[in-house]
Amino acid sequence: MKGTSLTLFLTAGMAGVLAVSCAKNDRMPGLDDDAKEICFSMVPVKTVTRAATGFSNFPTDSAFGTRAYYLPQGKSWLQTDDEADLYIDTERISCRDGVWKAWESGKSYWWPKAGNLSFYSWAPYNLLDKGLSVDNKNGIRISGWSVKNTPGYGGSTNYGGDAPNDGSTDILVAGTYDVSSATNADAIANGAKIQFSHALCKVRFVISLDSDDTDKEWRVYSVALRDIYTQGDFSGGMWGSHSNMCDYIPDPKTTEPLKAGSFTEIFPVTMMLPQPVNPSVSRKPRIEIKCWDGKTLVDDGKGNKIPDYSNLTGVLYGNTTELLRWKEGTNMTYHLYLTTGNGEYIEFDAATSDWTEADGDNIYMR
Repeated sequence: MKGTSLTLFLTAGMAGVLAVSCAKNDRMPGLDDDAKEICFSMVPVKTVTRAATGFSNFPTDSAFGTRAYYLPQGKSWLQTDDEADLYIDTERISCRDGVWKAWESGKSYWWPKAGNLSFYSWAPYNLLDKGLSVDNKNGIRISGWSVKNTPGYGGSTNYGGDAPNDGSTDILVAGTYDVSSATNADAIANGAKIQFSHALCKVRFVISLDSDDTDKEWRVYSVALRDIYTQGDFSGGMWGSHSNMCDYIPDPKTTEPLKAGSFTEIFPVTMMLPQPVNPSVSRKPRIEIKCWDGKTLVDDGKGNKIPDYSNLTGVLYGNTTELLRWKEGTNMTYHLYLTTGNGEYIEFDAATSDWTEADGDNIYMR
C-alpha cells in the first residue's frame, strides 16, 4: 500500500499515534467499537457427478495462503485491478475455534471504512516456494509446475497444508472480489468467502464387456497413455507453455477375465496437467490397449504356443476424441466397453466421476 497507509494495529495503546499519522486515509477502519477484524469463511469445494452435486469441506486442521488488494469507493476489480493497492501482504490463514484468520503471524487486519477489498487465495500454502506468485495485474501464476508420469500419482487429494516435495498434491485457487463493508454485511460479520477450484485434473480408465462371451475369456494385457505433457505454466485460470512430453505406462499385469455389468480398472486415478485444447500436428496423445480373448495362441518361434495379445489392439487418438477434455477441475473417468462377437471392438464413453461435469460422446476404437 502506498504512502503512510496502515492496515495493521498492534495494540490499543498506539491508537492515538496512528490516528494522527493516518487521519486522511479512508482505508483506516477507525478506532471505535465498530471496527471489524478481517476473517474468512470457507465455501465447500464443489464436486459434480452425473447423479448428484456434492461438496468437500476444506479441512480445519489445514491452511491456505491469501493476499488482499484495496480499491477506493466507486471502483471495481474488473475495471481497475491495475490501480489496486496491496492491503494484506502474503499471509498463512488457519483455523482456531472455528475462526479462519492469520493466527500464525499474530497479526490482525481490519476492514476499511470505505472502498472494497479483493482477495487471491491458494492452497497448499507453500506453493510460494514452488513457483507460485501473486499480483494485482496477473492474479495467481505458477511457473514450471511438473507432475510425474506415474500412473496413480497424486490420486489421493490432499487439500491445503503444505505440498509434498514431489508436487503430487491438488492445487486449489480462488478469487474473491469487491468485498465492501458498506454492501457485504455477511462477509464483514462471518468472514470473506473463499471458494476454491481445482487447477489440475484427474484421469482414470475402466473397462467392461458389453455382454458376456460364453466362448472366450477376454483380458486386458497392457495399457499405455502416450505423448502427454507433464510440465506447464498456470496463468489466468488455465495452463500454457506445455513441455516435457511423456508416456504413462502402468506395471504390466494381465487382468482377470472381464465381465459384463462390472468395470475393471486398467489405469488408476492419476493427477495430471490439463492438456492443450489444440495439439500440434506432430503430437498425437493417445491410449493404447492390448487385449487377449483367452483362447487364441501363436507360435513364439521356438515351437511354443503363447497367448496372442495382439488379436485386439486399439489406439485412441486425442486429436480426434475426448482425450483433450482434460481441463482444469475435471476428473475424467473413461468407461471402455469391449464388444464381443463378430468384429470385436472397444467403445469409449467419456464421463466424470467427480469435480466438474464434462461428459462426452461415445467413441469407437477398432
